Amino acid sequence: MATTVKKTYLGNPNPKYLYGLNFNFKYKAFDLETDISGVGKVSLYNANESIRFGEENWTQDFYNSRWHGAGTSNTTPSSFLSDQYNGQPNSFYVQDGSYLRIRNVRLGYNLPSDALSKLKISNLRIYVSGQNLATFTKYKGFNPEVLSTGTNGINQGIDNGTVPIYAIFNLGVNVTF
Repeated sequence: MATTVKKTYLGNPNPKYLYGLNFNFKYKAFDLETDISGVGKVSLYNANESIRFGEENWTQDFYNSRWHGAGTSNTTPSSFLSDQYNGQPNSFYVQDGSYLRIRNVRLGYNLPSDALSKLKISNLRIYVSGQNLATFTKYKGFNPEVLSTGTNGINQGIDNGTVPIYAIFNLGVNVTF
């Protein structure tokens, strides 16, 4: 007797579209630069949710909405992953990986040249900048920008330990003599 294997389409790790916006604005002595980018229509497998070492390391969202008895949840599995079913790959771990990220913002101010001429400075610019200021996404992992870890693309779209992206802030001064 032959067994029939049923396959179900769960998503695509390749974004349907990528987008970005660069914006430069100058007004009198002020200047503003921004860089925004993102992807849409992409599915990610959040393997971090299924890989547990015992009964610890649950997110607050998972723990609060988990199944823990009759009448509790029919959308989130129990936290007991040691059985043969809950820890297995399944559609629960496939999540929307679409995002919009504010990558760079820089605001600068050029001091008036007449005030600088006494100091023999031709230009003095003060600026503040930030990188990775905000990411807007429904993805529950640390970072929806999941890169393939396999050389043959077999792990594409699988988040198995992607680290968070840190926000970086800078304060700077450019001086021209």
